[in-house]
Amino acid sequence: MAYYRKRKSALTGLWTPMAVSAQMVDERYIAELIGQRSTVHAADIAAVLTALPEVIGEALADGFSVQLGRLGSFNLVVECKKTGVATPAEVSPRQITNVRVQFRPPRKMLWLGNGRRRQNMLLNRKIDWNELPPRRGSKAGEEE
Repeated sequence: MAYYRKRKSALTGLWTPMAVSAQMVDERYIAELIGQRSTVHAADIAAVLTALPEVIGEALADGFSVQLGRLGSFNLVVECKKTGVATPAEVSPRQITNVRVQFRPPRKMLWLGNGRRRQNMLLNRKIDWNELPPRRGSKAGEEE
């Protein structure tokens, strides 16, 4: 079951649902779930999940993109100073102000009667949505 809250756009003034998480799960929880679906012990899975971010970071720093099958792929994205330079010869790493890791879940094309659309492969089941009440003191859920 997934959750949403009502949100009023500051730009348009219109209300829309916003996906929210009821709580966070950690790698131990995920390891237990994987352990229930496989012959590998949850402690071994937890060890792999703990090492995974470090190994992905090393591969990215070495100039690789990382593809993890049906999980998705990771690559680096750089942000640069707002002002560019006049010639290609002037381009340098000194222009980079921030580096982010971009995650892309796998997608597949679905052919429907009225055309096609892309589906995120991590969301491979129907989602049942339930409304969470607004947080205490929040004006976001108040109706005008």
